[in-house]
Amino acid sequence: MFKKLVFLVMAVNLQINNIYTSEIVAPKIKEHIIEMKLFQNEEEEWKWVYFPKHITISWGDKVSFLMRSGGPHTVTFYPNKVPGKTVEEKKSLAKILSKNEREEPHYFMVEGEKYTIDFSNKKGGPKFYKGKYEYFCLPHEQMGMTGSITLK
Repeated sequence: MFKKLVFLVMAVNLQINNIYTSEIVAPKIKEHIIEMKLFQNEEEEWKWVYFPKHITISWGDKVSFLMRSGGPHTVTFYPNKVPGKTVEEKKSLAKILSKNEREEPHYFMVEGEKYTIDFSNKKGGPKFYKGKYEYFCLPHEQMGMTGSITLK
């Protein structure tokens, strides 16, 4: 009787462990690439663009801005168009995400230069909220070089 009970407990424990280990799935972290470039469209007009213009990401995903052509470019987030609880928090987050160096925007000039934002609330990093993060290129905003990242 005792052997049967031990065997039964072991079988139940094994089954429970299998359930727990088989149900645990690590989140799939994805890197999204946004190219900054000068692009000739079908009408043969030259356009400064972020490509793709709009993306949707999940928590923990990374977004990389990659310099391709037509620079200089910036990645400048609108302070009033990022999620946050207060105006000050939004301004601070926009500045951090904009890769401002000594109060000046960073200009991407070299093909292949890359800037990555990790959208996970890691300790010591910026606090992210669900919502839309809108950005623009400082020299080319008036030419339509804008984009957005939606964190779902």
